[in-house]
Amino acid sequence: AGTQITWTGAFASHPLVPFSSLGTQPNPIPSKSTGATVSVTLPASGAFGYRCGYHGSEVEASGSMCGAIFVVP
Repeated sequence: AGTQITWTGAFASHPLVPFSSLGTQPNPIPSKSTGATVSVTLPASGAFGYRCGYHGSEVEASGSMCGAIFVVP
C-alpha cells in the first residue's frame, strides 16, 4: 500500500480504463485517453483491475487487453 504505479503507452490508441465491476471498489486507477504516461498511488490493499477502453471488456476479463495490480498489506 502507498506504492506509486506508472503506465506508459499510447493512450489515444489504447485508453486506460479501470474496471468498475471487477475487483476492489472504489478503484483508484484513473481513466486516461490522451498522452503517454499516467501515475497513481494505490492507497490500500486490494485487487485493482484495468483494461483497454477499445480492446478490453468490462464484462469479461479473459481474452482481452486487461490486467490487475494486487496490493498486499
